[in-house]
Amino acid sequence: DFFTSQTVACLSLAHQHLGSLSSIRNLLLKAHRTACLQHNEFGQATLINLLLRNYLNDNLYDQAAKLVSKVRFPESASLNQYVRHLYYLGRIGCVQLDYTKSYTNLNQAFRKAPQNTGVGFRTAVTKLSIIVQLLMGDIPDRSLFSEPSTADAVLPYFELTQVI
Repeated sequence: DFFTSQTVACLSLAHQHLGSLSSIRNLLLKAHRTACLQHNEFGQATLINLLLRNYLNDNLYDQAAKLVSKVRFPESASLNQYVRHLYYLGRIGCVQLDYTKSYTNLNQAFRKAPQNTGVGFRTAVTKLSIIVQLLMGDIPDRSLFSEPSTADAVLPYFELTQVI
């Protein structure tokens, strides 16, 4: 189960780098259906995130929201998969103008993300969280801008908040 899920994840990553991610969407849907039938919760979690990434890569936010509403994310999923899922939910909520839900999901993703690794992921979550806060009409807390691992990447957002 673990090996199959990781193989499909590597295949999806390869197609993303080649720019042909949408070509494997049907394969991912079939693999998710198989994982559900086999009660493979690790595979389900991985495939749900791969499908969400696939939809969001092609700006298919309505289909991604429909997928989220139709499937149940496994409770026994790994923390990394859960954090990634929260980030995708935050992105979907942001585009669908559900800023409160989006902000909640992004904050959870930021808090639960590994502290010592995943700097790129934490930067992406921080940037989107700042954007959502600005769209809600709030000024982000200064501590978001002073974190050493993301300070350079969020400097333009800090300058934007100074104008407001």
